[in-house]
Amino acid sequence: MFVRDTAERLTRLHGLATQQDSNAVEREAHSLKGSCANLGVERMAAVCQQLEAEAEAGSLASTKEFLKRLDFEFERLKPLLFSRTEILRRYR
Repeated sequence: MFVRDTAERLTRLHGLATQQDSNAVEREAHSLKGSCANLGVERMAAVCQQLEAEAEAGSLASTKEFLKRLDFEFERLKPLLFSRTEILRRYR
């Protein structure tokens, strides 16, 4: 669920950044930050916090860099999540 939802949120964030919609970027970054924090994904949550703060200030100057970092961290995280999911399935 986290992987699918995060992929969808990142896709939306990229689109919103292209549209220069700072209010929507702020809301989406806030939601993603919460999901990441709930799962203990601190690096992504921290980047979301930075993106949210910048968007709240009405700026999207660093958005591309923040999104690159989020994409990188998410791709790095996915194999770990998939392996843990597989382990949990075996013990049901």
